[in-house]
Amino acid sequence: MELESQSVKVERQVAVPLIYKGAQVDDSLKRDLLMADLVVCELKALHEMHPVYKAQLMWYLKLSGRCLGFLINFNVERIKDSIT
Repeated sequence: MELESQSVKVERQVAVPLIYKGAQVDDSLKRDLLMADLVVCELKALHEMHPVYKAQLMWYLKLSGRCLGFLINFNVERIKDSIT
């Protein structure tokens, strides 16, 4: 809501099509947020982060042709310490 109040376009649960040899195989992968049609955000609320979540974000970036993404864990004392 904060981003939208600042006129930043935000899309939630955006499908990421999985393409193999030119054919769409699946579209069940979903990015948590796509901001300004440029930045992919994967949001978590976990006691500890696992490397698989970073790999998940990297796949979303690769599949969508985006270059910038954030992995954010909200289950921390200071959110700024949990942004990758």
